[in-house]
Amino acid sequence: MLYKIGLYGGAFDPPHKGHINVVKSAAAALQIDKFLIMPSGESPHKDNRTEFKHRLNMCKIAFAQLGEVSALEGEISGKSYTIDTLKKIKQIYPDSSVFLIIGSDMLFGFKGWNDYSGILKLCKIAAVARNHGEHEAVSEAVDTLNAILINAETLPMSSSEIREKIAAGDDVERYITKEVMEYVRQHELY
Repeated sequence: MLYKIGLYGGAFDPPHKGHINVVKSAAAALQIDKFLIMPSGESPHKDNRTEFKHRLNMCKIAFAQLGEVSALEGEISGKSYTIDTLKKIKQIYPDSSVFLIIGSDMLFGFKGWNDYSGILKLCKIAAVARNHGEHEAVSEAVDTLNAILINAETLPMSSSEIREKIAAGDDVERYITKEVMEYVRQHELY
């Protein structure tokens, strides 16, 4: 039997309760043996506003009980592409079956990713709908990629909106954990 690895990457700027719910839901739905949470290095999809070390540390706080937080992409110079990350994971865990967990925002543009067909050879895609109105479109995209649809409670707010609320001095404890918020305050992020 193959060892099942869940790979969940993203900017995590900051990691929020929606991210935590995705990991919990995916771990249960896919019966994951090991979860790797991977903050992106230099993302080809998004500009990271916060230094990698802070996003890595916030992930270690947010996902402490849920999986291993990996610095792999932060060690890559230049843009970090999923295909390269997956190749390294398959070298480290050669007898594994990898499930790449992505949100619907990434799913809809997946065929534009660097070597997306190579990605599909190295892993199985598991997608999470970010809002309830997307389920039909997500289901169609999932079928096209022979992916798995995971139901998870997501947030009605993105990380960028959470950053804006923090910068405005608004209360965000509904969205991020108290421990992550303490880290944000301590390091004067956002």
